[in-house]
Amino acid sequence: MTESKLPGAPAGCGEMGERLLLYVADELDAQERAGVELHLKDCAACAAALGGDQLLLDWIAAAEPAKQIDSAGVMLARSRSELAQALDEADDARRAKQPWYARLAAAVWLPKLRSAWALHPAFSSVVLLALGFALGIGVPEWIRVSSSPAAGRPAVVVNAAPRLSEQALRQVGSVGLNWETPADSSAPRVQLQLNSDNPMQVEGSPEDADVERVLTFVVANGQRFDPGVLLDSVDLLATRVSDPAVRDALCDAVSTDPNPGVRLKAVDALRGYGRDAHVQKALLDALEHDGNSGVRIEAVNALNTALTGAGNSSGGAAAAQDPRVMQVLQHSAQSDANHYVRMTAAAALQQIAANGAPSPAP
Repeated sequence: MTESKLPGAPAGCGEMGERLLLYVADELDAQERAGVELHLKDCAACAAALGGDQLLLDWIAAAEPAKQIDSAGVMLARSRSELAQALDEADDARRAKQPWYARLAAAVWLPKLRSAWALHPAFSSVVLLALGFALGIGVPEWIRVSSSPAAGRPAVVVNAAPRLSEQALRQVGSVGLNWETPADSSAPRVQLQLNSDNPMQVEGSPEDADVERVLTFVVANGQRFDPGVLLDSVDLLATRVSDPAVRDALCDAVSTDPNPGVRLKAVDALRGYGRDAHVQKALLDALEHDGNSGVRIEAVNALNTALTGAGNSSGGAAAAQDPRVMQVLQHSAQSDANHYVRMTAAAALQQIAANGAPSPAP
């Protein structure tokens, strides 16, 4: 929050700040005014500060003249009385806790403050109004900042254990999704609006239990939700593929989602997990049956990486244990309509054979 300051002279000009306020409030005698005017001729900074003080005084007078607010001086007198009482009470409480030298200092400057307050009523009015103006701007801003969520933090606290029941998720009719990656963080911040009989808003990162659960539910039930929300959900879950529940949802999307863009993104997210039995089955199904050539290309690339990637000398043995791997690759190498799929499947077969797996029976 920006610190609010009372008007006054620059720090290097000593007590000139108070004199400037007294000058614009017409509280100086002729000799003091002449001294201020002489200083202003040589100090551009004080001249600028004087202009600011005069503008503030003019603004206060134009907004609502003091004599219209308190023509009898009752409010000003009451303010002075209450301020003096508050100073007394605060001084008594503070004095009880202060050492003797602090109490001695207070005994010197406090009477001077009261005397200045009584002897300069116009200056006192200006200070009161300026202080009220500053507090009127600063305090609401402080309250707003204090009550707002901190940057990069979720507005709704998400517990480690999921708060959403399966029944509550099944009752969701639609989901609104917004997300962004803050400049100071690598983790996306997600906002989910669940629309049902009992609407709920969930915020956090994809690692938060409830956020992940909602995203997984959306992907596993893609036919119920907006395609844009579904695609964003797959993108966000791509950072959580190490979670078996997330992999299962993505595998279901590869096998059943009617949107080829969603299937393509899901296959791409599963790349690197082709040795997982459930993932491998989803990739084989996509390679064998998916009507979209882009999905089949991603599937054969993911399988090729998993079975024949660098340092994966056990890929041939794993393929030999599952005859379907060899059968699907052989069928794709011979019959797929896409040249790239045929070429990549044939290369995978050759590499698996080189790693020690027997060739499939004709």
